[in-house]
Amino acid sequence: MGTPAAVVVIDGSRFAVHRWADRVEVYRISAEAFPRRAEVLLKAQLAILRATGCPVRPGSLQGDQALVKARLACDGAVQSAPILPDSLIYECDIVDNWDIASLKVTMEAIECTRTVP
Repeated sequence: MGTPAAVVVIDGSRFAVHRWADRVEVYRISAEAFPRRAEVLLKAQLAILRATGCPVRPGSLQGDQALVKARLACDGAVQSAPILPDSLIYECDIVDNWDIASLKVTMEAIECTRTVP
């Protein structure tokens, strides 16, 4: 059995993070009008780090605006989540690319700057 779901808020989006060893499922549980897939995936990745204390294994993050699945890049042991202060605010621009041949969106880059609250 996995650990109880952790509810994490990232930039106004609420996620329920469910973990089973090195696998996670993340459900976006906040109502949002037409969220962009790339933005939701990025927020889900941050929610996973905050809830588990483990980074996402490169290439394993997949999903859509409602459900995201990933593998963790740690040994499967339950780790305490890192302390992330709620007062930090970052403004981020996500650069994504639509590949018409494969019908996929890829995240090319993310550029963030810290703002003072």
